[in-house]
Amino acid sequence: MNVLVVGAGPAGLRTSEFLAGEGASVTVLERSSEIRRKVCSGLLSAKTVKRFALEDAAENTVHGARIHAGKEGVFVERKNVAYVFDRKLLDSLLLERAEAAGAEVHFGRGFDGSMRFPHDVLVGADGFASTVRSLIGLPAPRYVMGAIGFIRGSFDDYVDIYLDRDLAPGFFAWVIPRSENTAEIGLGVNGKFSSNVLEYLNRFSRFLGFDSYELLGARPIPVDFPMLRVIYGNTALVGDAAVQTKATTGGGISYGLRAADALAHAVLSGDLYSYQRLHRIHIYPRLLLHALARKYLDHVDPERLLRMIKEYGLERDLSRGGDMDDPFFLFSPRFFAFIFRSAVLLI
Repeated sequence: MNVLVVGAGPAGLRTSEFLAGEGASVTVLERSSEIRRKVCSGLLSAKTVKRFALEDAAENTVHGARIHAGKEGVFVERKNVAYVFDRKLLDSLLLERAEAAGAEVHFGRGFDGSMRFPHDVLVGADGFASTVRSLIGLPAPRYVMGAIGFIRGSFDDYVDIYLDRDLAPGFFAWVIPRSENTAEIGLGVNGKFSSNVLEYLNRFSRFLGFDSYELLGARPIPVDFPMLRVIYGNTALVGDAAVQTKATTGGGISYGLRAADALAHAVLSGDLYSYQRLHRIHIYPRLLLHALARKYLDHVDPERLLRMIKEYGLERDLSRGGDMDDPFFLFSPRFFAFIFRSAVLLI
């Protein structure tokens, strides 16, 4: 079995490691010349970190979040709920595992469909601007433009999320502690504001009381509805290339890693469409809920929303049962009733 994987990000490298470890011949093409820093927050749930044994590459541990909008705030707390990763370190770990399993990884080698690498299966794991997806004839997903920088100071182990639309129109802004004295600041803006994303990051930095920051960069953050179809003949899409990203936050590493395992199982079984079936049963419904939640958040008044959350006493419920990856907890009676009532009152 010869498998050609395009893209050496988390989804592509995890697929390659799994397949090569089971005896498949795996070639990975990556257009970048090396593993490098990515404009990515790298915030992963503790469940994902434990499932894929990624603890050694983590920079920091997060114990909860403070959510702000106007004069309102909500506090969600749970010990070791998430881990923070530098994407270069995370990708380097996954690369080491893939190569140790026997995958051949070629850096500085892009893919345009004309390259003659023999393969039985082609895996498009080449991110948001996927060449493989484009060659299939699929459009790029809807996105907001994100920007990330770093500030120095004194920080605790909690993420701060700002829903104020004057700070980040069409998305949100955040502060993620990388260490005791370094934090990441970032935000996303949509539509007509995209070209001014760095100016919004400048404003956010000043809002936080910092006159300067170290800019990491800017990139599109996919926030579209998920793809129902991820198999096209002998070609499979996985990770950001398959829009396996949470529209609520733009995060895609967790779902990309899980989908990679499902894809590898399908390739090894000789039934590539079993990946399609699993995607539709287990991954697509959850990503769809994230997309619907994004639509909901785009239309409610964030300050009034946080006020209602406190009035309904849902802070404790979020701390106990909230899940940053799996939105099915929203179907509990209390959350579902709250969403329905708040939608009626706030939209």
